[in-house]
Amino acid sequence: MGHVGRVFAAFTFDFRCWGKSGEVRFKEDPQAKTSDIRAAIEFVSTLAEADAERIYGLGICASSGYMVDAVAGNPLVNRAGLVVVRRPILTPLDPVKSTG
Repeated sequence: MGHVGRVFAAFTFDFRCWGKSGEVRFKEDPQAKTSDIRAAIEFVSTLAEADAERIYGLGICASSGYMVDAVAGNPLVNRAGLVVVRRPILTPLDPVKSTG
């Protein structure tokens, strides 16, 4: 069946310590991010507008790793999609050019 006539809903959120949530900003905490995804999935499963039998996860970039961790063994999630961009990572030996 194609996508014609099908309805999709999306739920997005900012991780704690990102966006406008809380006083602390830009704190990278993998356990907290995984917990936030699990909480979001649990919340969506309670919404009347959502089909609790068809909840899918989508992790993009660094969130791909958090998504995998959050959905592994989670009976509320049927599928997960991951979008990962491969980019070079600087090491201490890599030259960094000044822009100023």
